[in-house]
Amino acid sequence: MPIIASEWKKWSDIPTVIGQYQAVSDADDKFLTYKRLSSNGVCVPRYLLPSQVSSPEEISLNLGWPCLSKPRVGRGGREVIIRNIEDWPAISMLDDRYILQEFIPGTDYAPEVYIGKKSVIVVLEKTRLKEGIVGNATEVKRVNAPDVADIAISAAKSMNLTGPMDIDIRRRNDHNPVVLEINARFGANIARAKEVLDAVLEDFGVC
Repeated sequence: MPIIASEWKKWSDIPTVIGQYQAVSDADDKFLTYKRLSSNGVCVPRYLLPSQVSSPEEISLNLGWPCLSKPRVGRGGREVIIRNIEDWPAISMLDDRYILQEFIPGTDYAPEVYIGKKSVIVVLEKTRLKEGIVGNATEVKRVNAPDVADIAISAAKSMNLTGPMDIDIRRRNDHNPVVLEINARFGANIARAKEVLDAVLEDFGVC
């Protein structure tokens, strides 16, 4: 996505639905995403780079067990692993191409968002995940969750993103939503969010 965002202006006569390069690039990196969102008051999981921890006790204090390890730049849930304290030897081998994150156990959402001439959002709840409790959604349903919609829009604006977005959000045990990641593209479940596609077509004068 960052490559497309940086190059599309060379073909300015071709309509392209994508955000500006810097915003898309930051969203592609989960560590930069968390830094930018948290600095703007948007709730994210507690997080650390592997280089910032030197013992399982530090993870226990700062993230809690279990935690997650995942690539800073990744797609489709690849290498997203739930870690327990006995996994410390494997965690200690990770470099800063990865990020360590507090595990958020609650309801999982995938809001489909479009920010153009108007903002449109459809909140989808993930009802089944490919890897059981992590990974891509294999089933979703539309839900009314105003707080999830609000944090999704706040996240998009904090990242200075426009265009389509697929945002991962989960609830903590206290039910408060936190942003897990932002994909600056249409999501896999965009067919369940017709209003988002309609807004894109309207912006380009197709309908």
